[in-house]
Amino acid sequence: MKLYNFTRLINKYSTNFTLIVPSEGQYEGGIYKDGKPTTEIRAGAIVPLSQRKVYQLGGNYTAQDKELYTARRIEKALSGCKVLYKDVYYSVEEETDYSDFGDVYHYMLRKEVEA
Repeated sequence: MKLYNFTRLINKYSTNFTLIVPSEGQYEGGIYKDGKPTTEIRAGAIVPLSQRKVYQLGGNYTAQDKELYTARRIEKALSGCKVLYKDVYYSVEEETDYSDFGDVYHYMLRKEVEA
């Protein structure tokens, strides 16, 4: 039995985003070819980091980074997955699984530097 039910709260503040999942490349004729990433539209609550949380995290994150709360786990989230939200790319940096206590997964998203 779950202690907390966050599904309604996540759905209330949910927005769509694009999840970009890299795929493994392979060798073709001795030359390595990168795999083609797959994309899918997902829903989750994407919220900004508060100044207090930025301070508590010791400067590892900035106010431009985000947090993602979702009821559905992102498989292989830390293997190079990216999130496209409002025309900005974010890399998935941390994953916290709260499924033992409630129906929520938490991800830290770092804004990618534009080249």
